Amino acid sequence: MSAAGTVAVQTTDHGVVPVPEPSWCLGVHQATGFRSDVCHLGRTVAVKVQTRCHGEVVLVEACLVQYPYSTGSRAPYVTVDFVGDGHEYSDAGLRGLSERLVGFALETVPRLRAELAAAGEVR
Repeated sequence: MSAAGTVAVQTTDHGVVPVPEPSWCLGVHQATGFRSDVCHLGRTVAVKVQTRCHGEVVLVEACLVQYPYSTGSRAPYVTVDFVGDGHEYSDAGLRGLSERLVGFALETVPRLRAELAAAGEVR
């Protein structure tokens, strides 16, 4: 994650735009696109499960996101993606799936809520 500061991002509609960089942002910004597309991304956390058909796969990914020049809300939020296709599970695989999902709900989601609160979006 980058230190808090300002980075310069090249946009097609406003040229080089100074972007205040929150401490949680990974510091990777696309040099193309519109100013409203400038996006801060935090680290991705993933829930991986063991499947019968494909071995270990990513089931869920989540990260902190903010569009500081959005024409809508500029507040940070957490995005959660359910990744991929359906998979086959044995009994042991279902047990592992259950454990991973419970861990995500009880450990990862509260941690993401705390990161979101620290980023300034408290509800």
